[in-house]
Amino acid sequence: ELSTIALYHLDIGMAIRAFQQVKNIGIVHSLQDLQCIEDRNLLVGYLNMYNENYNTAQNLFLKSSNPKAALEMRCDLLQWEQALELAKTLDEDRLPLISKQYAQQLEFICDYGNSLIHYEKAITNLPQFEDHDEQCKGGLARSALHMGDMRRGVKLAQSSSNKRLKIECAEILENLRLYSEAGMLYEQAQNLERAALCYIKLKNWDKVGTLISNLPSSTRLHSQYAKGREGDGYYTE
Repeated sequence: ELSTIALYHLDIGMAIRAFQQVKNIGIVHSLQDLQCIEDRNLLVGYLNMYNENYNTAQNLFLKSSNPKAALEMRCDLLQWEQALELAKTLDEDRLPLISKQYAQQLEFICDYGNSLIHYEKAITNLPQFEDHDEQCKGGLARSALHMGDMRRGVKLAQSSSNKRLKIECAEILENLRLYSEAGMLYEQAQNLERAALCYIKLKNWDKVGTLISNLPSSTRLHSQYAKGREGDGYYTE
């Protein structure tokens, strides 16, 4: 096949024309990006990458004039562990971002022990990365709760101004039947109805009464409050 012969001889122009004839537009666009590359290792590295020979591609990239292409490839593939190792020597400034992305991937697959480790590593404590650090602390809070470190997780959630994080952590605590801590975080997130539901489960009627006074339209809560008070013998309430 003409395209295969052309690529074997690194004749990108001929390969493009061959693929155009068979209307393989995706490969044509990819090859067009390679036309100006003079570095043989870099060029062959990309060709191996397109053929999914990623380890060979990485070795060639590292020998080329643009070794960071290996790092970009691993990031594009979401292979964060390999990306971290490459970033240590190729681009240390990217380590916090890659650590965060790896931690997010680990959290998604419920590997909370390792996600906690990488969220910690990703925190920079630099003012220019405040948003990045807040995301990492949020992940740290969720991971800590999943790992059973309630004190740390709750403390991180409390110190955050992110209402979405407080609700996420409250949901984790509620699923663990830690209703007092969950209710507190729901309150801080101004989700008073869910906070009240947690306090109902604890039969903390004083707290429930305070909250439902701010929720006059929630007939469900008022009904549950009334049933709970009736069950405890407080008929007038």
